[in-house]
Amino acid sequence: VQSLLSQREFPLWEPRIGCGTPLFAESEAGIFHPTILLFFTNNLTWATNLTVLSAILLAMLGSYFWCRCLGLEALPSGAAALTYGLAAVFLGQTQALNIIHISALLPVSLALIYLGVTKKTKLVWFGLITVWTLQLLASHFETFAICQICCWFYILWLTFSDTKKSMPKHKIIILSLLSLLFTVLLGSVQ
Repeated sequence: VQSLLSQREFPLWEPRIGCGTPLFAESEAGIFHPTILLFFTNNLTWATNLTVLSAILLAMLGSYFWCRCLGLEALPSGAAALTYGLAAVFLGQTQALNIIHISALLPVSLALIYLGVTKKTKLVWFGLITVWTLQLLASHFETFAICQICCWFYILWLTFSDTKKSMPKHKIIILSLLSLLFTVLLGSVQ
């Protein structure tokens, strides 16, 4: 942000990390994640705090949404949202913004998967592609892989469990694979 605003040049090199690091060669920079726009205010403290708070709020809202999709009432859903968003494991990662950006979107992914499998709608899968793309753009590939493993186990569990309203199993697997492929193609920008 400082390079773009003060020197009017695209930041290819970051001299303050280690002995210098190539910004776009760094696999965990998250330079294309939408929250990077907050840093254009040129107030690093405000932008960092707002980024962390937005990730925590997103984690809570996603948890609440997933619980409501599963049929829980408002109060237990709210308790689950507070537990996930304010958990020590989640808040302990606030120094690594890319990790909490990915973790914050996991409950939204699970809610969209549940709706896609049980409601027989293909439109939900586009929302899942968007969520997975945002996770990829956050650029912490190990955390993204862990979230993907959770999502795939959830897809398989929903596919082969006794849900009466679910889509045909072959369509779920095909839509899941296409969603992942499209996500990786969109994330390849980074």
